[in-house]
Amino acid sequence: MKKRHEILFKQLESCRSTVMDALRDVTDEEADLVPSGFNNNIRWNAGHIFLDQYLWIQVLTKEKMDPHEIKCATEASDSPISDE
Repeated sequence: MKKRHEILFKQLESCRSTVMDALRDVTDEEADLVPSGFNNNIRWNAGHIFLDQYLWIQVLTKEKMDPHEIKCATEASDSPISDE
């Protein structure tokens, strides 16, 4: 089981690194833009990616983690366009 956890942690680290590299040059204005035909912006989607990682780690480590601020900002029923 430990080997599987190590593999998953490496995958999560790789995913996080890839996302961070992709977002490095995105401005705040671009991150908050909701394209026509879409319900969410880059910032909202990135929040979901990182929340998912927190939840995977919580399951694997069985440690209590409370990403409350992230979770509240990325609820499935929430959308940046509802703030307008």
